[in-house]
Amino acid sequence: MVCKECGKEIPEGALYCESCGAPLEEPIVLKVSKEDIKRAEKEEKVKAKERAKLAAKNTVKQVPEKKHHRKAADTSKAIDIVGYFQSIGGDMNLLLAFVGSILLYLAPFMNWIWEKLFDVKRKANLFEIGMKSSMVEEDGSILAMGETIVLVLGIIAILVGVWMLLLSACDYIKWLRKYAANPIMRFAPILVMLVIFIIVINNKHYTQSLRVLEDNVRLAKELGTSSNYDAGRGLGPVFYVAGLVIYTLGTVGDFLEFVTASMLLGILSAVLLTVSLFVPAIDLSAYHAQVQIRYSIMKICENMGLISDMWRGIPIGILIAAVGMLVLSFVRIPPLKAIPCMIVVCMIIIALVDMGNVTAWISKMLARFISSQVSSGSSVSGATIWKSFQAGIYLLAAGLVSGIASCFVSNHQA
Repeated sequence: MVCKECGKEIPEGALYCESCGAPLEEPIVLKVSKEDIKRAEKEEKVKAKERAKLAAKNTVKQVPEKKHHRKAADTSKAIDIVGYFQSIGGDMNLLLAFVGSILLYLAPFMNWIWEKLFDVKRKANLFEIGMKSSMVEEDGSILAMGETIVLVLGIIAILVGVWMLLLSACDYIKWLRKYAANPIMRFAPILVMLVIFIIVINNKHYTQSLRVLEDNVRLAKELGTSSNYDAGRGLGPVFYVAGLVIYTLGTVGDFLEFVTASMLLGILSAVLLTVSLFVPAIDLSAYHAQVQIRYSIMKICENMGLISDMWRGIPIGILIAAVGMLVLSFVRIPPLKAIPCMIVVCMIIIALVDMGNVTAWISKMLARFISSQVSSGSSVSGATIWKSFQAGIYLLAAGLVSGIASCFVSNHQA
């Protein structure tokens, strides 16, 4: 090879001339415009976003560790029973949920009514209350009432009780782990069990039977024969209420890490609105001592529905509002809960507009149960009806106030 600059011979493989120092190859010069630079930067940003998405997709989400002494589930097992029972001993919330669900499961099998005359005892659980007398006529120890609805509710209560037990162990069951942090799935069974209890204890035949037994007990005491006769509700309602309270405490405790004030008020509102329909709302004894009769909002609407069809829609509207309030409590947009509040307000307005028919119905009921006319001081009118108000009215008002408050309080975790 010969140098182009000085003509000297250059050894094979050299990169420059040893005599003049000239390079043997022309340097490569890259010409890059501003547009090329911008285009390259844009392509790099796109590639960076794609790499970030891929990394996020392949990264396992880290669940925040709960502040409990709970043993981590063995993910290699579909059902980690050992881990579940080991955690029950160290986690109070898990223990409460377990005990509560067991009590709720057992409650329908326990006695809900019983009486004892000398050595003969008659009793009935929820299933036996639903049986007809002809089905158990050979067994005189069963207080059958033929209330099929109670039998059906007893079966539903057992199924929901089992579901609550499984939910208490959802961290240790592969197919249920996704529901561990789902508030609707965890709290909905509580509301269902509450509704079942309210319907059962307000069942007409059941309450009438309890009233008869209470009168018999009172009569036995007056006659001095209380040692020969006794009666009561039994352990069924005790197990049910205790289980519901204990399970609720465990579940709420498990969720306190992300429960907000708005959520709690919304749940409270839903419960109060539902309960208000089934507990006594008016007491006719406020007008006359001889009339010891109380009606729930549900019963009032049932009777008033015979006069005006719009009354039939009031309890339905309130129940819809309660369910809506419960669902929206877990949606982090508090103002949406104004919708069920407005539904309740509309139901109240409908009742107030037709108050004249309500006072006429109360007067008719009073005239039916007493021989003399109601005194002028106890006359029924829209202005005096407040005297007969019972817990149902106040619970309805409290539920509405709680719902309204939940629309404005903080929805951020403490």
